[in-house]
Amino acid sequence: MGKVQKNGVTPPERLHKIIDIVDDEKVNAMLTLFQNLEEENSTTHTDEFVAELDQDYDAYLNGGKTYSKEEVKVHTHELIKSLRTKK
Repeated sequence: MGKVQKNGVTPPERLHKIIDIVDDEKVNAMLTLFQNLEEENSTTHTDEFVAELDQDYDAYLNGGKTYSKEEVKVHTHELIKSLRTKK
């Protein structure tokens, strides 16, 4: 995505100018907003989850069972259907 310029100034340049002129309270509010956005958009996986992915990938490389998109779709639909009937 290219940088959109307004009056020949890129968004990062505009933001830098704003930060230079506003007081610390507003800068801290902006940092809080950015931190919240960063946390919302970050993905963190547990060590156990990463180890399981690594194990699955190793099995795949060594010729282990894999599933087609259609097999996963059928299994997922069956699972959802069974969960609905348990209610």
